[in-house]
Amino acid sequence: MVHEVCRQDFLETGAKVEMVPILFHSDLHALPSTKSRMDKVTLPSIPWIRTMDNEVIGDILYYFSTFHGHEILYMIINKLNAAYSGFLEKHPEFNGPVSLVAHSLGGLICYEIL
Repeated sequence: MVHEVCRQDFLETGAKVEMVPILFHSDLHALPSTKSRMDKVTLPSIPWIRTMDNEVIGDILYYFSTFHGHEILYMIINKLNAAYSGFLEKHPEFNGPVSLVAHSLGGLICYEIL
């Protein structure tokens, strides 16, 4: 849907839009300090709700902890830099603006990074 909106809005300008997703959730939950802790505190009742809580609310709680909050910021900063470097390798002539678009926790993280 976002690609469709970009195509419509930027068609008349001749500008090209490329979207590069930056994902951190799986990297965060792969850390030994998160996976083992979540496994220990997850109750066996209502597994689908527990999984949703761990996957969504867990990220927010981790972000507001000192250690994991810094880890998340560094993860995303490294991913942003790698994505930008990769983009420049494919498009060495690029000299245009870069925008960050995020929502929810991603928006807060982008705000802090900027």
